Order: sequence, then structure tokens, then C-alpha cells
Amino acid sequence: MTKHQGQHPRMGCVDVVPFIPIRNTTIEDADRIAKETAKLAAEKFGQPFFLYEKSASAPHRENLADVRRGQFEGMAEKMKCTIVSGAPESDYDFLRENIDLNSFIIAADSGYKKLEKIGVIPDLIVADFDSSEKPNADIKCEVFPIEKEYTDTFNAVRIAVERGFKEIIILGAVGGRIDHTYSNILCLDYAAKNGAECVITDRNNRISLIKGEKTFKKDYKWFSVFAFLGDCKGVSFSGAHYSQEFFGKKSLDFDMASQVGQSNYIENEECTVTVKEGTLLLIESNDYR
Repeated sequence: MTKHQGQHPRMGCVDVVPFIPIRNTTIEDADRIAKETAKLAAEKFGQPFFLYEKSASAPHRENLADVRRGQFEGMAEKMKCTIVSGAPESDYDFLRENIDLNSFIIAADSGYKKLEKIGVIPDLIVADFDSSEKPNADIKCEVFPIEKEYTDTFNAVRIAVERGFKEIIILGAVGGRIDHTYSNILCLDYAAKNGAECVITDRNNRISLIKGEKTFKKDYKWFSVFAFLGDCKGVSFSGAHYSQEFFGKKSLDFDMASQVGQSNYIENEECTVTVKEGTLLLIESNDYR
């Protein structure tokens, strides 16, 4: 695919597999067959398939030219997954401005109501519907019992990982009950252990993990790092106001009770944090107003 030449847009080894009703059949029949074929092919080959025109699972995928935009090189952008969770915050402007409509969008239970308010139809709803009613709409749902082992947000992350998404953004997952927020943060560990990078973000917070090394820009006023689910050794900072040199050391060791990484800030444009052993929880924050 990287050596392909020519004028025709290419998405992968197959461009389109159209189903067109001609005689004694309907567009509804073609739609059903297209969806069944895409599902079977995805399960057999482990590759993404995009439905378009009448079979599109979201309005922004109806136009084939929009689906093809970016071609093969732009496929990574399309392999992002956005999960909208149901934490009781109502910053719809942030949600509207930051949701990636080119990504695969999963609503975790009442996250669907948030998407409804900004006029976005999710590709999938994952829910037990204990905090919202099942929508009367043609949207695929993965329904779980109310009494279950995992939260709706965790199940959404698990499904995203199983579908092969390597970049997962979770919106609407901070605020309200602290146990819910902490449970959502634990989803980051599951994603990382399964080869996906997962980030929780809202207007005042961005939460992610650092294993090895990470460089990030000054998008938020403050940042803090904590040992996550285990002790960390060999922690060092470059570009931060408080670094290991501030404490007269070449590197720092954090146990799970350490608060030495709290309320740091980037001196110029970006900062690099390195950890030789363990995983750090990175929380970038703004002051609430």
C-alpha cells in the first residue's frame, strides 16, 4: 500500500464493495447485506470496514468522498476511538469542540444523552441503561445487565481494544462521584496493558499514563505525577520547574504515597518525564473557576 501509484483513492487492499438493488430487491435489503458482510469480514480478517451512503452508521460517513479523505495514510486518524461517558458535567461546548467526528464514537450509557444534545450520533452505545433510557433510534447497542462486574465506561474501553483501536479518548468521565472517576482512571491501565494509549480529558484535566518516557506540551497550567498501582524508580524531569535537581538528586523514586510530584509546571513550551521502572499517572490541570 505504501508503494501504490495512480489517481484512484485507496483505503486498503479493497476500496469499495457496493451492494446495489437492481431487480426484485430493495435498498433495505442491500443495507442489511452490506452490514452483514462488513461484520463477517471484520471478524474474519481483523481489519476495519467503513459503511457509507445508506449503510453509514453516522452522518459524517454517508459521503464516500469524506470516508476516503486522507486515503491510506490518513487511516490512523480514522482508527481513533472516542468514548463519551456519563459523569454529571455539562460542558457541552468543550464536548462539541473536542469530539473527533472522524473517530469511532462510543457512548457509555448516559453519555448518549450528551451526544444527543450536541447533535452527534454515536457508532455504538454500551450500556446497562440504569441511568438513561434505551434510545428509540437505529443505533447499535451492546447491552449489559445492571448487576455486573464492570462499569459501562470500562466495557466501552474493552470493546474499543477488542476492535483494534490503538488511540482512545474518553470525554465526560471526570466529576460527580469520586469512585466513578477513579474507576474510569483505572481504565487507562487496561488499555495500556492491551497495547492502546488511552487519555481522559475535559476542559480542566487531562489524565494519562507514562511508561518509559513522555513529552507533552503546556496545554494546561499545572501537572502532577503519581506512582500508579505500584512504586516507580528513576523518575526525572526535563523542562519542568521542579525537577530532580531541585531535590539535589539525579533521579527520584516514588512510592504510591509520594506527593513530591504534585503541582509542578512547565517552564517553557514542553516537558519530558522519564521513568525507568513502573508507571506514572500524569494529571494535567487548570484551576477551576
